[in-house]
Amino acid sequence: MSGGGGYDRMYGSVGDDTYIVTDATDYAYENGGEGYDTVVASINHQLRANIEQLVLDGTADLRGYGNGLDNMIVGNSGANLLYGRDGSDTINGNSGNDIIYGEVGDDTLFGGSGLDRLYGGSGADTFGFADGDFAGMSSGTADRIHDFSQAEGDRISLEQVDANPMLDADQAFTFVGTAAFSGVAGELRYQQIVGNTYVQGDMDGDGVADFWIRVDGLHALSASDLLL
Repeated sequence: MSGGGGYDRMYGSVGDDTYIVTDATDYAYENGGEGYDTVVASINHQLRANIEQLVLDGTADLRGYGNGLDNMIVGNSGANLLYGRDGSDTINGNSGNDIIYGEVGDDTLFGGSGLDRLYGGSGADTFGFADGDFAGMSSGTADRIHDFSQAEGDRISLEQVDANPMLDADQAFTFVGTAAFSGVAGELRYQQIVGNTYVQGDMDGDGVADFWIRVDGLHALSASDLLL
C-alpha cells in the first residue's frame, strides 16, 4: 500500500503487508497477530504499534524509530539515526555514517559500511560486523561501540567476517588476547590505548591490523565476549 501525497491512513489486514510512506501525514495501522508487516519510508518515521519492520529508502539522512515489538530496522545510504525502542531489535545502518541506539532489550546492532557509532542500551546486546563494514584502520577512524558491558552480557560478533579471504569458504578468527600478531592470517587481538579498548584483526598475515573497532573504556576481553 502506498500513501502517496496528502493525508493518508493505510489499514492492513491478515497477511504480510508493506506500506510505502513518503509524506509525514501518511499513517499505517495494523492489528496484532495479522502477519509480519513492513513500512518502507523515504522520510523520518516512527513505527506504529503491531508493525514489525522499518526500511528507510533513498539517500537522505533520516531518523527511524521502532516500537515495543522485536523490530527489524534497516537504514539507507544516508547518515541515519536509528532507535530500537523496546523489544529485542535487529538494526542495520546499511551504508553511511550512522548512529544506532538499541535501547531496551537484547538488541543486535550492525553499523554497516561507514563510520558508525553503536549504543546497545540495557540488555545483553550484540554488536555485529560483516565483511566490508569496517570504517578505518586506526584509532581515529574506527567504528565505535559506546557502552559495551560485560556485566550485561554484551558481545562483539565477527561471525559474518571472513578472517582469511585468501582461503576458500569463510574462516573464523583465532583470538590471541593481547598478544602481538604472529604473522598468521586470521588472528584477532585487542589493545588498550589512552583509556579505550581496540579490537584489531589481521586478515592477510602481514602482522598489521586490517581493521580496528573502538570499544569505549577499558575492558579485559576474553573469548566469551566474542562471537567468531
